[in-house]
Amino acid sequence: MIPVFFVFDHTKAALEMGLKLRPTVTIMFGSPAMRTRLLQAEQRLGILLPLRMLVWEDAKKRVWVGYVRIAQMARRYGVKNLPEIAYLEHMMENISHRACHPAKKKSNRC
Repeated sequence: MIPVFFVFDHTKAALEMGLKLRPTVTIMFGSPAMRTRLLQAEQRLGILLPLRMLVWEDAKKRVWVGYVRIAQMARRYGVKNLPEIAYLEHMMENISHRACHPAKKKSNRC
């Protein structure tokens, strides 16, 4: 299980200011141990940590999931071939895929 640290509801914050915004939330999550290993490799990666995903609804009522590709940022900072980067890339892809393509519910029927 991946710990979720914070869910920021942008829509709720907008409403509190008297403004309208379609459903939009940022979810922050990740492993403290993994985060520490990344920071030990390159502290500037801390700008991406904890990991986060943005989930929003567009004007056509479609829901989207977005995130920053950590491997691209790591390369920008000169970090290459770190197993944690590959693991996090796979994890983020998996989470976003599952969010966008949930498994069909099994029926009790044969």
